[in-house]
Amino acid sequence: MPSEFVRRLEMARQDGATDDDIVQFWSLSAVEQETTDMIHNALKHTACLSFVEQMSEKINPNDIDIDILMRKGAEMVRKSMPVFGDSHDTYVITDDDRRLPIELRHRVMNFTTKHGGDPKIKAESEKYSTYNAFVRAKIRAGEM
Repeated sequence: MPSEFVRRLEMARQDGATDDDIVQFWSLSAVEQETTDMIHNALKHTACLSFVEQMSEKINPNDIDIDILMRKGAEMVRKSMPVFGDSHDTYVITDDDRRLPIELRHRVMNFTTKHGGDPKIKAESEKYSTYNAFVRAKIRAGEM
C-alpha cells in the first residue's frame, strides 16, 4: 500500500509535474518551502487588497460592500496569479481552475517571471477562467 507521500506525488504527476519538478521542490529545506509559500501568499493578499482599495476609491462609501469587494479581489487574484495547494481538493474549485500542485511552483513561477510582462501572454491567459486553467493548458500543450 503506497504511503500518503507516494500518493501525493502520483497526483502531482497527474497534474503535469515531472520528476525534475518534484526533485526541485522536495530538495528545498522545510524553511525554504515555507518561506516560498509565505512570500507567494503575501503577494496574493497584497494584490487582492490593492484591488479592493482601487475599487473602493471608485465607489460611493455608502455603497461599499466589503464582502463583495473581497470576493471580486479573490477572483482577480485567481485570474492573474497561480494558486498552489492540494490540486485534488475540489471542495470549492473544480476542473482546471483547481489549485496547482506545489511541485509545479518553480516551473510556473519561472514561466510567469519570464513572460509576465509579455502582452501576448497576458492576453492569452485572460481568455481562461483562471491563471491555473491557463497553466494547465500550457503544460498540456508542452509550452511550459
